[in-house]
Amino acid sequence: MFDTHVHLHFSNYDSDREEVILRSKEKGVDYLIDVGINLEDSREALKLAQRYSFIHTAVGVHPHYANEDRIEEFGGLVRDKKTVAIGEVGLDYFKNPIAKETQERTFRKFIRLAKDNHLPLIIHSRSGRDNGNAYLDALEILEQEEASQGVFHCFGGDKEVARRVLNQGFFISFTGNLTFPNAQKTREVASFLPLNKILLETDCPFLAPQQKRGRRNEPAYVRYVAEALAEIKNVSFEEVVRITTENAKGLFGVK
Repeated sequence: MFDTHVHLHFSNYDSDREEVILRSKEKGVDYLIDVGINLEDSREALKLAQRYSFIHTAVGVHPHYANEDRIEEFGGLVRDKKTVAIGEVGLDYFKNPIAKETQERTFRKFIRLAKDNHLPLIIHSRSGRDNGNAYLDALEILEQEEASQGVFHCFGGDKEVARRVLNQGFFISFTGNLTFPNAQKTREVASFLPLNKILLETDCPFLAPQQKRGRRNEPAYVRYVAEALAEIKNVSFEEVVRITTENAKGLFGVK
């Protein structure tokens, strides 16, 4: 299996990080992408990836930390051979103190950084109740910037948004949210999507699957997302693992 979005460098794992990583291997997780959320955090994610052959990294600035001032300092991180994506970057209108204009300008700069370095994007998108649709705004920006390589992670949009994501050339990734009892809309999107456009992730330590609700999430639990997807698509667990792993390896250039 390929868990395409983890935050194993977070302090949540300081007491047992090695055990969590080894457990993920024991449970069949052969590839991980550890994702940064700001400059200092991305440096820590890269340090972790450099310690393990099967862990890679993505570097970027989550919209909660959107800031244009230090993007040039990502140059060395981006050029490291362990960096396989730019992310997570994007737009977040849900209780985010950062102005939309700042988020958008920062997002555009990271899109250009990704294109200049031939790297895919890992996109964070979350809408608010009354201040617009972050998915549609992100898609408009991607179209304007002529970006067509990456994934919308932890997808929470509807089928129409999913259709536009596919038309833009991007993949869609599901987390433990696919297993939640109230996630009918998300399951409908998963049913609609072709399997060759889907990736798996945990987004750990967040969003533990229903079977582990209330616990800290970890990469070993990506199995529950794969099982849910297999049930939704009416295919075998092995088929889901094979195809989603091929999808992720192709997108991120991982062998």
